[in-house]
Amino acid sequence: MSPRSGAAFIFRRQGTSWAQEALFKASNAQPWTEFGAAVAISADGRTVAVGEPREKSNAVGVNGNQDDVSLMNAGAVYIFEHQTSGWVQSAYVKATNTDADDLFGTALALSGDGQTLAVGAPGESGGSRSVNGNQNDKSRNGAGAVYLFGRLANGSWAPSTYVKASNADALDGFGASLALSADGRTLAVGAPGEDGSAFGVNGNAFLDDVTNRGAVLVFESLGVGWRQTAYVKPANHLGRFFGSSISLSASGDLLAVGGPEDGDIRSGVERISG
Repeated sequence: MSPRSGAAFIFRRQGTSWAQEALFKASNAQPWTEFGAAVAISADGRTVAVGEPREKSNAVGVNGNQDDVSLMNAGAVYIFEHQTSGWVQSAYVKATNTDADDLFGTALALSGDGQTLAVGAPGESGGSRSVNGNQNDKSRNGAGAVYLFGRLANGSWAPSTYVKASNADALDGFGASLALSADGRTLAVGAPGEDGSAFGVNGNAFLDDVTNRGAVLVFESLGVGWRQTAYVKPANHLGRFFGSSISLSASGDLLAVGGPEDGDIRSGVERISG
């Protein structure tokens, strides 16, 4: 037995019914690592990413040493490809600044073409407040980060971008949820532990006065790299853990955000604007 080592299960529709096609396990399976805590699939169904947020190795980047077990809850992601011979693991993916308790792989998203992978690490403790900032600064415990990886022309994977919130602070949990548009050029990231009391879009991001209110930050790839383009809060609700779940439309023009501890008594649909 290997308790909570985890698995991912692949099912395919055959006519009007479904059948299991494959079972994925980590190539370095260990107990208590929770392989399968997050999954993502490309639009053509040929690439699957599986998160294992409690994986323990100290490897960095892509296809490093899988056998180390020195960093508890560092996390990893495994990429599987459907080839002519069936499903194979094609990459073992780690953060570029791997550390214990980062929980890398808690949330995942793949672009529609399977060429861009986004990975959330809500336990990451980087103090940077910019895209591609200093990855060695560990001054904000649990601020969180998102890592982007791209598929190269030869089919291999490589790190591309280290994403942090512009108002990164301790225990924000940035990266607990995330979503990519189909073209991989719009990224939305939830920070359900963020503490700002602003309302609406692009308010004051540095108020830091309502514990665990939550926020979503939107980033776009505009031809010269990624930058943050929106800081999103509810228009008129002061709930908790806004950003616990996220989804983007394929075009990247519609964003849905879950706020599981909103306490408003009203029911139904409330039209805000638009």
